Amino acid sequence: MNAPLAQDWTVANQQLLVAEFARLKGMLRSTAENAQNRAAESAAIAEARQLLRAESAIDWLTAAFGLSGFERDLLLLCAGAEMDADLARACALAQGETTRPWASFGLALATLESPHWSALTPQRPLRRWRLLDIDSHAGLAAGRLRIDERVLHFLVGINELDVRLAHLLRPALALPHQAGSHAATTQAAIAALKAGNAAGSGQWPVIVLEGDDPAAQEDIATRCADALDLNCLAIQAEDIPLAAEERAALITLWQREATLLGAALLIVVGDPVSPAGEAARHLIERVGGLCLAACPSAPALLAKNWRFPVDKPADADCRQLWIDTLGPNGMR
Repeated sequence: MNAPLAQDWTVANQQLLVAEFARLKGMLRSTAENAQNRAAESAAIAEARQLLRAESAIDWLTAAFGLSGFERDLLLLCAGAEMDADLARACALAQGETTRPWASFGLALATLESPHWSALTPQRPLRRWRLLDIDSHAGLAAGRLRIDERVLHFLVGINELDVRLAHLLRPALALPHQAGSHAATTQAAIAALKAGNAAGSGQWPVIVLEGDDPAAQEDIATRCADALDLNCLAIQAEDIPLAAEERAALITLWQREATLLGAALLIVVGDPVSPAGEAARHLIERVGGLCLAACPSAPALLAKNWRFPVDKPADADCRQLWIDTLGPNGMR
């Protein structure tokens, strides 16, 4: 059987969201009415899952970030309050205030199944990965909960780079041809990555590409990421925040983005001893996931790393590159 078209998945995924929102509206209604409609709500969800024929966005997100069933429903409740006017009104009625057509943690604790207070602690996924934002002025229980816009888009089937990172990151570029020495380095780096992640935990060593050929370094980084079925996005050291708090926020956003997009990060460093170079070193040490650094030379790192020289190709490699580019007849 052929895989379903992306459009087919998008429509079915959105149908599942509608069915999930209907289930949540049922949970906000009175107990008797809820019991009366629960069978129909469950049937609608089952039908939507059959049409999907693949994992829905909410189920993928739940598995990727380790959400509990309560946290999953809380995220859906916040999404529904943004997307479904009836669900927003049901939230207001359940809270006894028509001026509060949104989700709150107190409402979730009172209506959703298997509630636990730890769901909104800073280290649990909803806040750790900034899936939800809290208006804390009204207190943790009564404050408005908002789903992050990037996450809301993901739930409806739109998976695009977070706008807060779009001005910092660009797709890393592969060259059309590789010098022989660079091809060998690429294979060695891929082997090091696969050996370093033999258990499939995603805990890769940092790959440091040092030398005087930045274009080849970026090419190698891109090919390494591709070998692991990852995209590769690049950030210049000069664009990394110097302030530790801003850099920590960048790391959280990137780590979430790396999960959502399936991406590796290439950090391009021009001057390792500059303030930008020092900020890059801190980022390399803490960012996690698949991280690669391209630089003339790199300082000592505490994180496990593999270093590979990537300099401009020697004469024989240059000649072969010309042959690969122009063909044998073009060298006459």
